[in-house]
Amino acid sequence: MRRQHRTATFVHHSPTTTPRSPQTKLVVCLSIANLLSSAAYSLSFVNTLRHIDGGFGDSIGPLCKSQAVFIITFETSSVLWTVAIAWTLYEQVVLKAGSRVERWEPWYHACCWGAPVVLAIVLLLTDEVGPADSHAEWCWIAGLSPTSRWVQIGVFYIPLVVAFVVSAVVYVRVGRAFGELSRTGAVDAGKERMVQLRLRLYLLVFVVVWTVPLVHRTQELFSSKSPEWLQLLHAATGGRVMGLLNSLVYGCNDKTLRPYRSAALQLRQRLTSASAVPRVMVDDAMASRATPREALLGVAANIDPPTAQPALAFSEPQQGVGGEDVDRRADVTASRPREADGGGGGAPPHRG
Repeated sequence: MRRQHRTATFVHHSPTTTPRSPQTKLVVCLSIANLLSSAAYSLSFVNTLRHIDGGFGDSIGPLCKSQAVFIITFETSSVLWTVAIAWTLYEQVVLKAGSRVERWEPWYHACCWGAPVVLAIVLLLTDEVGPADSHAEWCWIAGLSPTSRWVQIGVFYIPLVVAFVVSAVVYVRVGRAFGELSRTGAVDAGKERMVQLRLRLYLLVFVVVWTVPLVHRTQELFSSKSPEWLQLLHAATGGRVMGLLNSLVYGCNDKTLRPYRSAALQLRQRLTSASAVPRVMVDDAMASRATPREALLGVAANIDPPTAQPALAFSEPQQGVGGEDVDRRADVTASRPREADGGGGGAPPHRG
């Protein structure tokens, strides 16, 4: 049961478990092959800069031959490394080989690197390299004659179909074995579903990458002209997108994505804290740029004016009629204007 649990864990995190695991080494080799294959296709842009009309035409020079050798070598190597990954899964899940899968590593390198190099050299020495078709967008196995098109099918596409069938059979067996592990309780149902999905994605990438090129080359066997839409689809698939799709399905899992998620979360927190500037900092910044006059006006505007109190005005006592002293009434309405002659607004009433 412990071995079964380790096997299930391997498949769930496959193929990148630890930095030195056999699965990680296989994926690294697949990534290198994909990278060099994509770089070989970029030589077409270099040739386009040299020829204004674009394409390689009928010239089979050193640049064309170099591109053909690189594409033949590393595209074939990429296909073989996917088969090696499938076989490693089969050994660990179905055959329960455990760490014994490492004994195949020298053979993997010999087959996945050595065989494509030998194939490219043989095609180069037999003058079977050149423009891939009459449109001459890139150089590969020469496809300008009916005989050379059969060479394309026999040398590359038939082995490609065989590799797909082998991978499909292996992944079906691996899926069934993992289903048995789930039914016995070695892994939970959620992980089992994720693994089954990942296995299907492996095959789906194979189909998406190579179906259109296979149809296009097969159609060229029977007709010298191919539809433009098929040519465009061929140019948009094949080895150009193989590296991207392989990186998504073979290299993306919880362990590989965790550092990127952590970095994205930290960046989001920094952006949030930087945008949340306190209002007082904005006010201080605006005040520091105010002129002295604006600053004085701002201070004056913040001072509350004193509350107006009614003024009580008293006059000197006046001598009333009959010699009696009388007090003048206080003017409680300070805001009432006085008469022009300085009078108090009428004589006070006389006490009789």
